Order: sequence, then C-alpha cells, then structure tokens
Amino acid sequence: MKHTLRFAWHIFLICALLLPLVSCGGLSSQDAAQRHDCTGEYDFLLTKESAGDCQNLGYKAYTCQTCGFVYRVYNTDKGDHYFSDTYTVIVEPDYGKEGLKARKCRIQGCYAYVDEVVIEPLETDFPPLD
Repeated sequence: MKHTLRFAWHIFLICALLLPLVSCGGLSSQDAAQRHDCTGEYDFLLTKESAGDCQNLGYKAYTCQTCGFVYRVYNTDKGDHYFSDTYTVIVEPDYGKEGLKARKCRIQGCYAYVDEVVIEPLETDFPPLD
C-alpha cells in the first residue's frame, strides 16, 4: 500500500511538471493559435497588452472565446527606460575628488543613467598633505 501511494505520487508530480511543456505541442505565439484545436467555432480576443520596458519584451495576450486557451505574441524589441525624477549619487565626492550624480532608470536590473552632474569635491580648512 505504501509503495502504491508513493508510485501514484510520483506519477502525479511527473504529469504536473510535464503538462506545461506539452500543451499545444510546445508551440507558442501564432503557431499555437494556428494549431489550436477547439470544438466548434472560436474567436481570439485581445485580453491583455504589456508595453514592456528596457529589461522585458512587451506582449499581447489573446484568449479563445470558446475554451479560454491563451497565447501570447511578444514584441521583437524591448521598450524604453523609465528614468527617476530625482538624482542618485553614483560616486561620492571626497576631499580633492569630484563626485557624480545622475537620474537612474527605475526598472529593476537596469543600470542606465542620464543627466549626469558633477558634484564638487569636499573642502577642508586643513592644508593638503604632501
């Protein structure tokens, strides 16, 4: 009995992991829509649209109005950066060394900067050491 339950559990896990890989023959985008089998008439309706950003492709999601099958068509280019309105210090100024600040892209994982501004070096009343 214990072995039968264990075997059934393993079969369930294998099926659960393989199901997403074999749905619609592993096809995506327009190929999946062309090979979509649905009983009767069906229409695809645009149900979601994502513009994308500098790190992610945008897409359009279409849903079959008969059975609920969904496929996505991805854009071929990434979108734009979304720069912050405030400045971020990139290089801290030090005594005798300039710093740098700029507006950073807000998208996680993007390290693009724009509008770089030099920060004046820190001043001291002490004479420089030679």
